[in-house]
Amino acid sequence: KISTAAEIEKYVNKSSYDPTALIGKTGIEESQEGILRGKDGVRRVYVDNKGNTTEVLGESEPTPGNNIYLTIDMELQKTAEESLQKTLNALQTGNPYESIWGSKYMSKDSEGRNYKDATSASAVVLDVKSGEVLAMANAPNYDPNLFSTGISQSDWQSLMPENEEDTLAPRPLYNTAIQSAIQPGSIFKLASSLTALENGMDPDKKIKCDGYVTVGNRDFGCWIWNRVRGKHGYEGVREALRDSCNYYYYSLALGENQGNGEKLDTQLNIEELNQVSSKLGLGSPTGVEIQIPRESSGILPDPVIKEQNTKVLFKSYLEADLTKYLKEDSDMTKEDVEKHIDTIVSWMDEDAPLSRTEVITRLDELGFKPEEPLEGKRQGLADIIKFDYLNQVGWTMADMMNVVIGQGQQAYTPIQMASYVSIFANGGYKYKTTLINEIKDSGNGNLLFENQPQGERVPLDNYDNLKVIREGMRMAAKDGVDRLVFEDLPVDIGIKTGTAQREGKNPSTGEDYDEYAWMVAFAPYDDPQIAVATMITQGGTSSNAGPMTRDIIAQALQLYPKNNIDQEAQPVSQEPQE
Repeated sequence: KISTAAEIEKYVNKSSYDPTALIGKTGIEESQEGILRGKDGVRRVYVDNKGNTTEVLGESEPTPGNNIYLTIDMELQKTAEESLQKTLNALQTGNPYESIWGSKYMSKDSEGRNYKDATSASAVVLDVKSGEVLAMANAPNYDPNLFSTGISQSDWQSLMPENEEDTLAPRPLYNTAIQSAIQPGSIFKLASSLTALENGMDPDKKIKCDGYVTVGNRDFGCWIWNRVRGKHGYEGVREALRDSCNYYYYSLALGENQGNGEKLDTQLNIEELNQVSSKLGLGSPTGVEIQIPRESSGILPDPVIKEQNTKVLFKSYLEADLTKYLKEDSDMTKEDVEKHIDTIVSWMDEDAPLSRTEVITRLDELGFKPEEPLEGKRQGLADIIKFDYLNQVGWTMADMMNVVIGQGQQAYTPIQMASYVSIFANGGYKYKTTLINEIKDSGNGNLLFENQPQGERVPLDNYDNLKVIREGMRMAAKDGVDRLVFEDLPVDIGIKTGTAQREGKNPSTGEDYDEYAWMVAFAPYDDPQIAVATMITQGGTSSNAGPMTRDIIAQALQLYPKNNIDQEAQPVSQEPQE
């Protein structure tokens, strides 16, 4: 129903809608309201003083609206929705994920516990040759009919998160597929690989995984090193994608193999990485025809934004703690403190970085105790300012270590990730995503609009580099840690896994948030038709997205097991998981 002031202005005042009219509030119904809406019938009459009709002056029949036919494959959409829910149930309960392809127990956390907070997930399937959205599913979802004539308070409350402060709590009204921009984890390694190849890296050049690298006083470990102190051995780009070897990508960022000091053909930098990522559609909406809720653009890693964010955090820290470091005989006013805070923050803008000694001197001159730690703290004010803020304001090698493996200051939506992998699958063409197949008049007799793919080939120096990356993705499906999930499919496919850390604690439990679990895929390998992106909030590890990704691919391509019989549930893989 028309209810808000903005809706009254838009529809009643400007478009002459009846105030009681039903309108599309979100999604396609909202963005295509003008096409879907028909024309009201009109009857002009004379009435007497009692309200009785005495004469009909004129009459026009109502006209139905046009019909929009979506690109959604109904059976595929059903499979996607059911697979999401089965995945969440399996993660929360520890029961196996059941499918005609067999049963699979999900991986548990490091303490052997179920992922009980895995309560939301998303899946998107695109036609790689047109950008058509074949399925777009979120869990939990909701019944839109609740809103058709006005939602009750109890139904509305049931759609709200139990704890508003829990940013990862399930929100059925939230279109995760197009709104939730989150860190991609290792699926971003496709972009890192392409950037390196486009800048001269030999795809067959082997880098020996030495487990971890050291930048400053911090170690950055390959996932297999962090889990079991393992190493991957010699890796080219294909093998690095198969094994999701962090060490390989750390080496690309460093421009050398730190283990033996060997210089590489290329060294990744943030400008080149962002340039390639932008070509792949990251940081921009995919164009799907939904205005409410508006599609997120995602976030590319940006040194300028990092600097701005660091300044905001620095000022917030000073506002909270600076007065605790005042000298005992200080008579400094509140206004003086505020001026000093602005002065200290401005140190970030100086051309030459301040030394620790200079920071100590300046703080002392301003009237603060620079070296004496507060009770319970190990560092004094000068060291906190110098090492936690001033040294972090610029773009550092530590930032690159995070970005090349899909962590750090970047975030993308499931539909962006599906579009992204489509470009690798189809040979470099980026299409506008679309939910609209065609529009016909109310009687379906006249075709008013037929969607045509809108896309162009992204500019690359060597399109064969995409083939190299596809080969690595096929190796990941055939020989990687998730090979058992996909081994029964009668076609080859390409996949890439991603596990992204989420900082912070769940305010409801006080425990750390679990990781996001991602998987992207394309199929079939020899003639790609579809691209799939699946994501589980607090899903723990990317392998937990494998079974639903497989089932979605199978439904999309109409694939079935050779022997469609019940199989024993596969045990949890004993191999380390990315």
